[in-house]
Amino acid sequence: MFTTKTGDNCIEFIAAGKPEYIDAVCLAIKIFAEDKGFNEENLEDIELASKEACKIVICHKRDGYASKYKVKCEGLEDGIKIAVEDVSCEKRIRIPEQRICLNCPEEGNVCLELIKSLMDEAQIEQKKGETCSITMVKKHAR
Repeated sequence: MFTTKTGDNCIEFIAAGKPEYIDAVCLAIKIFAEDKGFNEENLEDIELASKEACKIVICHKRDGYASKYKVKCEGLEDGIKIAVEDVSCEKRIRIPEQRICLNCPEEGNVCLELIKSLMDEAQIEQKKGETCSITMVKKHAR
């Protein structure tokens, strides 16, 4: 499921784009954030925002799931930066007889608004074709 690369203050991994792996990805992000000193309330915000970011990147309003995506967590002096990016080169996993994004809203982007409400910074970048990336920052409370 994962390939990993770590640095002094960073962890980066690539995960399969299967929706059933999102919880494992978010647990890894939460553990990294916990190691960076976030309290339980902020950890819950980070975990939920990460889950929504993964959902947007792998399947939101698209014809199939991303085959793989990259997650990068960086410790900052005053918080954490999380980037989730579709790296599947537009190859989508199609599941016969299953509608993708059954719960996606038809209008607007509720998931991104939720992320923005939970994190201190959040932005989505549309890449070529159907791919996208989401970058989020959560700062320690002062």
